[in-house]
Amino acid sequence: MSARERLAFVSPLPPVRSGIADYARDLLPHIGRDFDVELFVDDRHPLVRPATYAQMPVRPAAELRRRYTGFRHVVYQLGNNLHHRFVLELARDLPGTIVLHDLVLHHLFEEIAGVEDEWQRYGEALRESYGEPGAAVLRWKRWRLASERENFALPLFEPLAARSRAVLVHSHAAAAEVRRRLPQAAVARIPMGMPPQAPLDRQSARRRLAVPHSRVVIGAFGFITPIKRLDVLAAALRRLWPELPDLQLVLIGETSAGVHLEEIFTAEERSSARVVHRGYVSADEYRDWMAATDVAVNLRYPSAGETSASLLRLLADAKCTVVSAYRQFLEIPSPAVVRIPLGAEEESELARELSSLAGDPARRMRIGEAARAYATAEHSMEAAARGFAQALRRFERDPSNGADWPRPLAPCHATSRSAAVRGRVVAADPVALCVRPGGTAVVALRVANDGGSRWISTGEPSGGHVGVGAEVSAPDGRRIGRVAPVRLPRDLEPGEQAALLLAVPAPLDPGAYSVVPTIVHFGRRSSFVAGPPIALVVAADAA
Repeated sequence: MSARERLAFVSPLPPVRSGIADYARDLLPHIGRDFDVELFVDDRHPLVRPATYAQMPVRPAAELRRRYTGFRHVVYQLGNNLHHRFVLELARDLPGTIVLHDLVLHHLFEEIAGVEDEWQRYGEALRESYGEPGAAVLRWKRWRLASERENFALPLFEPLAARSRAVLVHSHAAAAEVRRRLPQAAVARIPMGMPPQAPLDRQSARRRLAVPHSRVVIGAFGFITPIKRLDVLAAALRRLWPELPDLQLVLIGETSAGVHLEEIFTAEERSSARVVHRGYVSADEYRDWMAATDVAVNLRYPSAGETSASLLRLLADAKCTVVSAYRQFLEIPSPAVVRIPLGAEEESELARELSSLAGDPARRMRIGEAARAYATAEHSMEAAARGFAQALRRFERDPSNGADWPRPLAPCHATSRSAAVRGRVVAADPVALCVRPGGTAVVALRVANDGGSRWISTGEPSGGHVGVGAEVSAPDGRRIGRVAPVRLPRDLEPGEQAALLLAVPAPLDPGAYSVVPTIVHFGRRSSFVAGPPIALVVAADAA
């Protein structure tokens, strides 16, 4: 029997067309050396049928709700598109560690609302975090009056991060932003890894792509969104094309709904192949275009501190890359990239640097080699897996983790009589409970209201009040008993905590069990899992 800690890994996986799915594919073999990993994917994912991936078992997402207590760690890979809907729903109900690949989550909520014409959850998240400004943003969005600016001002990661056990991000800028908005959150920056690949062969790739030897290719890789500064890049290139007609821009990646290339580049620029948009391409073609590229451009503003996998791939492949002198890009050493300042001089400085780089292959090579050295030292898959494991274990050891959950950012006067409840429960003392068969173990718990409504503690005939109970699970995850809920010692406002005692009847058979705290919302839903399992050892010689 494996002694490794059991880990539930919740993420989209290939063939889902997602950068996070691809990253999960690369990371899993490495974290599989440290943990006993099971994969949980969307219930309709094709991998559910073969039930294995990279020699790891694949389960439908719904199964985690039944087996949640059987894992030491539950890790959610969360991104900002509809592929992550099932991740969001599980992380909301079953607290774990979330890896935020994006701090701005509006597109995920918007796509869910658009698919179902259901805006209630979106509105709840906005109001819970931002009060009336959040409610106003929802109204603007429904009337198509909102912009990307509101998304970055109110990023919407806070409700989920506040009720998670820990938050992992891939840049120091993102970690600082999480701490600024949620000062008491458990957060760590871990490196994003890049797997090594075969060296690029520029000449062979150019022959396959029919790119002339004299052409200077400017490459932009990854999902194309409004923050990628394509309008600035287009203006800079128009300054250069009269004197550098062999300069070609190649865009590799799908466009988001807010990007209209025909409005950024003229019909003549596109028909003459000065600008080529290849969209989503095969892995082989992606590598060929990366090999054929002379200068890569990865501009971004605004940003929520996310780390671009396509940028790290460029650095690891020794590509000379132009970035914005902003936030997470400043974490890359200056010799390894070309930084373009934001502001009034952005366009002219970008044109100047592109002109210089186009005529200086030796400089491009020096920058590329510095980029490769940085990526190899800081962003290997081994470093990513090591940071991942160390962060999980550090948060698990830290007794203060979760002791002071942050209040919602805005007050709300709703109560549990009419509104949903969200919160969590943890043992005041994490040491395992020991009791004789048939005896009673008393566990001290802390319950926190991290939702947006005041919890009513006194019982009411029509329900709506809140209590704390538990479920007892066998070692294989089967639920074998339920502990009657106890009432709260007082009403709990959003963000408040309370201490209480719960008497847990022990099973008659000796063994190692789990006690899983639950929050009971009487008359609304029977109960929901609200915290990590508590070990219960039933032994004849227990004191």
